[in-house]
Amino acid sequence: MKIGFIGLGKMGGQMVTRLLKAGHEIVATDNDRASVDKLVDEGALAAADRDELVQKLGSPAVVWLMIPAQVVDDEIDALIKILPSNSIIVDGGNSDFRLTRERAKRCERAGIQLLDVGTSGGILGLAKGFSMMVGGNEQAFKTVEPAIQALAQEDGYQYFGPSGAG
Repeated sequence: MKIGFIGLGKMGGQMVTRLLKAGHEIVATDNDRASVDKLVDEGALAAADRDELVQKLGSPAVVWLMIPAQVVDDEIDALIKILPSNSIIVDGGNSDFRLTRERAKRCERAGIQLLDVGTSGGILGLAKGFSMMVGGNEQAFKTVEPAIQALAQEDGYQYFGPSGAG
């Protein structure tokens, strides 16, 4: 599966490494170029910014966000303007479910699905896998499920229902 990844901090970087090891194709971007370069050395494709990331993903695209909660709205708003219809945005942070529901409505109006995937596992996630709680459109979940399986601990993920449930 081809996935764009925005946010390569401690957890995001480890998630990309785990996905690469599982055979997924990753296009990665981050404000810290050294984080991108490290993952390029592991097999990821680099993108200088979100525009290049979306261009390299094709249509429809899957973009996974592992960014601070305070910038999720801005990032989603920017992505909505450039993502092709039927794309999927995954918010891998632990955003407030009420905000997630509103974000999902904005995305849906733009023809994009938003999955909320509450993720825990910290710095041990690379070795042991992550625990992942998924909410959002069920078909979007099924599309992204191979990546979630690669990231999760054994039996470490669950689909819980509509946006905000994850």
